[in-house]
Amino acid sequence: EEFEDCPQSSNCVPSFETTRDCNTDDGCDIIKFRCGTLGWCQDLNELPIFKWPNLEKFWVDGNSLFASNNFFANAAKAWPKIRTIDLYDNKIDSDGQELLELTKCQDLHQVQLHQNNLHGVVPLADMLALKNPVLERFTLSFNPRLEGVLPSNAQLGSAFLVEETAITVGKERANSGGSRKQGKNSKSKTAQETDDAS
Repeated sequence: EEFEDCPQSSNCVPSFETTRDCNTDDGCDIIKFRCGTLGWCQDLNELPIFKWPNLEKFWVDGNSLFASNNFFANAAKAWPKIRTIDLYDNKIDSDGQELLELTKCQDLHQVQLHQNNLHGVVPLADMLALKNPVLERFTLSFNPRLEGVLPSNAQLGSAFLVEETAITVGKERANSGGSRKQGKNSKSKTAQETDDAS
């Protein structure tokens, strides 16, 4: 659930759009909050979603969903036809190592996991080595506990968006030169942008 006015609850946090677009100097026209007490709060591994082998799109953003161990591995195995996974702006506290399994899905072209609680080292070199032919976007931004190295000249590297993480792009930290709150014209740094600047 989202609100335009700040609710009087410690369980309410700014939505992804508010975090991304609102600048402390410029302010915002609309500020929205996500409140865990009103949203969908459940362990993804406990849902009957792995019984859907023909699933192509899984999109549940802006709630309080979380995931116990091996959710992404379970999803990759259960959904061989999956094309898009959109779980951004939730509370998924998974290890970045699990994300390797998703890139093994050959029809997968979009993953959006920004603004969760992902942590650990993302095996980006291994994920890129799989050379998924249709992968266009893999968004990990605003997961500050994620680490790893994204080669700046890697093929398909531009698909990965890693703004406001501890992931480095080439030799440069992904969120260098900026604070967590950025203006509306800010762009997530990708491997391709770093490579073009070199």
